[in-house]
Amino acid sequence: MIQVNVDYQRRNIESAIVGSMALLSEAAEFAMTELSGSEFSFLDLLTQFRAVCRLTERGIAVDPITLTEELIRTGEFEAAGGTIGVFEVIEAVPHSAHCRYYVEQLQAMRQRDQLRRLSERLGLRAQDPMCEPTSIIDETLNALEALRAGNAESELITAAESIEAFDQRSNDPTALIQTGLPELDRQLRGGLRAGQLAIIGGRPGLGKSALIAQIILNAARLHRRGMIAPLEMTAGEIA
Repeated sequence: MIQVNVDYQRRNIESAIVGSMALLSEAAEFAMTELSGSEFSFLDLLTQFRAVCRLTERGIAVDPITLTEELIRTGEFEAAGGTIGVFEVIEAVPHSAHCRYYVEQLQAMRQRDQLRRLSERLGLRAQDPMCEPTSIIDETLNALEALRAGNAESELITAAESIEAFDQRSNDPTALIQTGLPELDRQLRGGLRAGQLAIIGGRPGLGKSALIAQIILNAARLHRRGMIAPLEMTAGEIA
């Protein structure tokens, strides 16, 4: 009975967040900065949350019609609960101005979930005679610190979603940094991307530093900033 009540309460909170976002643009912008989507437990509400985020990012006013059209466009209409699901979420909101309260409640629930999973892992590790106690303590402290910082878990996404996001970045010229070498840019599908770690390897004297300098200079010509943090060369040598 307790678990049923918790699930019912959580669904009401998630519904209130999505409904608030659909009714008030300020609520949508606030929720988008505070939530990643991984806090949601119900697939239909998560699907609607992501759809509202996409509409808000494109500057489209959210209402039952635009939300339905977006879900149909992405093929997620049934997963979002259909017409009944869309209208139930919007009609279930007590007041859209209370979005901050709903978000804080959902974040607290997410942290409790993470604490329970952490305690379960700690219990299993503590029973393993092959695990060093100091190692368990260090891992637990790191996990608690990450939880307090809000970085305990990353959002899980499907392979299809990751491919779609990659293709969107590939087709967005503002998200690319061209190296200035056409053949290399072609191999990189347009250039370097934000958030990507690119490592240039080679023996001494083969021009690694020159290549890095060329990439940064080319980025500067495109009004993109760059920084070199040398470990074995002086600033004068690089200049």
